[in-house]
Amino acid sequence: MRCYPGVKGPLTSEQISSIFRFHPSIHFVTLITEEGILLDSAKRAGQNPSEPPEEIGKAMERWASVWSTLARSDLFRGKMKTIIVRREKLVDLLFPMSGFMIMITVHPAFPLDKTSQLEKLLSGLYIGGNEWRQDSTFRNP
Repeated sequence: MRCYPGVKGPLTSEQISSIFRFHPSIHFVTLITEEGILLDSAKRAGQNPSEPPEEIGKAMERWASVWSTLARSDLFRGKMKTIIVRREKLVDLLFPMSGFMIMITVHPAFPLDKTSQLEKLLSGLYIGGNEWRQDSTFRNP
């Protein structure tokens, strides 16, 4: 079920299953640090990443940059809850958490009115603890 070889992280198989059970349009679940380091990922059976493996790190860094740029307005506009990026082939839903971001990639048919319910599910999952943030074995080389 893991998506990228060599990446292991704080998501338990039950957490992954509960996210995929939320809606059949969910293809991928990815955890990214504030610095753009890929912590963990999982894919629904039968799905393959659209980016070649050598581009994954660059893509994660770009998402971290977007997150950092948008978070600068939190003081004035309130805490960022979700970033939605709609594309022709896929939709990326990014949920900033404390110290990391959860990116859920869905089929374009995913009902966006379910985004707040998905956010509620994610915030209710205890994803890791402080241990994995300190443990270098969860970081990509």
